[in-house]
Amino acid sequence: MTNRFFTHKQRQPEEAYQTFFNALHHQSLQEMVKTASLFFGVPVLLTNEHYHLISLYPEEEIGISLYDTMLHNRILPKELIESYQLEYLTEDTSFYEPFYADKGQVENCPRIFGEVYAAGRIFGHFAIMMSTEPLYDTDLKCAGIFCDALKFLMTRPRQGSFNSYSTYLQNLLNKNMAADIRVFARNEISRIMNPRYALMVTPVGRSASQHAFAAMSTSTLPSNYYEVLSTISGDYLVSLFGSVKGMDSYRDSEKKFFTGTAVKLKRLGRSGLSCPFSDLLDVPKHFREAVLAWKTGTESLSIFYEKMPDAIFCVLSQQEDASLLLSPVLERIRKYDSENATHYYETLQVYSLCLHNKEMASDRLHIHRNTLLYRINRIVELFDLPVEENRTALYLINCFQLLDAM
Repeated sequence: MTNRFFTHKQRQPEEAYQTFFNALHHQSLQEMVKTASLFFGVPVLLTNEHYHLISLYPEEEIGISLYDTMLHNRILPKELIESYQLEYLTEDTSFYEPFYADKGQVENCPRIFGEVYAAGRIFGHFAIMMSTEPLYDTDLKCAGIFCDALKFLMTRPRQGSFNSYSTYLQNLLNKNMAADIRVFARNEISRIMNPRYALMVTPVGRSASQHAFAAMSTSTLPSNYYEVLSTISGDYLVSLFGSVKGMDSYRDSEKKFFTGTAVKLKRLGRSGLSCPFSDLLDVPKHFREAVLAWKTGTESLSIFYEKMPDAIFCVLSQQEDASLLLSPVLERIRKYDSENATHYYETLQVYSLCLHNKEMASDRLHIHRNTLLYRINRIVELFDLPVEENRTALYLINCFQLLDAM
């Protein structure tokens, strides 16, 4: 790395406060990056949340692959971003404070990484390219002050700026947003996306790596797929798809497409998909569908209408007094089993959920059909429970499904 621009020396936090907050008067991210480069005495680069270059200084090659790639391509390769995330962002936090790395992929050019994070959103990332320069004990503190100055610039309202389509989607997701704002958002999104729609949610984990991957996905999904808009809303990566052909359910080709999309997001975990819909003002309702599909699913992608009736009991289980809906006889049977080494609770559960199909229930319990009938008769006698009576049978099925959801 050329040293003709730089002299790295130990700087104090007090100097950093004065330097960076004086630079705020320029109201310019480019000026702030230049100020940081001169302050630290090493090259500095800043990207947005999607790793597109905002600014770097000096604006010439310095012989560092990452830096020179950003200078010419204006964006980092996706594979390189993901490898950085996996190697360095392992802490169980939603974002990362500035940290120094000198091992692994950056061994040839140690650097300070930083993330501009506020109000649950990543606004950008910066790298202070230390290379062979020593790391002083105040460098990370000064980098944190630089980060605060960037946060002020990148999160402030900008007069005359237009809301992005990501913001329109966020406005639609917020059912408490003013009606005229939601209608405007619907109209704007309708200009670029055709009905019918599908909404996919993928929960964002707690780690900085997952948050960074989710933020990057809001950019890579639209570049890979036709008619899709993504944003991070609360704890979820939310993706809105247009031009869905299915009406009440998805076509096989669409299910294959959505499953493939979910697999690409597997670093975040499982995904849930709403029913198809046509009115964008109903986005909050279908967001809830997608969340319930995720909660009740176990595979890479779960679709709401395929998770019935599990989703019903998932909603009931979240009520504060859900346990009041359960039959007290079930706890008596469970206690009896514990005291007498019997298997009546399991037998009744399987028999109920098999809809009283004796062959199916005995197969699942791995017992003879006569043994099943004996156990059912004993349950009726011991607990005065009319198992075969229609309303009782339906109630027991509901109880077992609610217990499973709880």
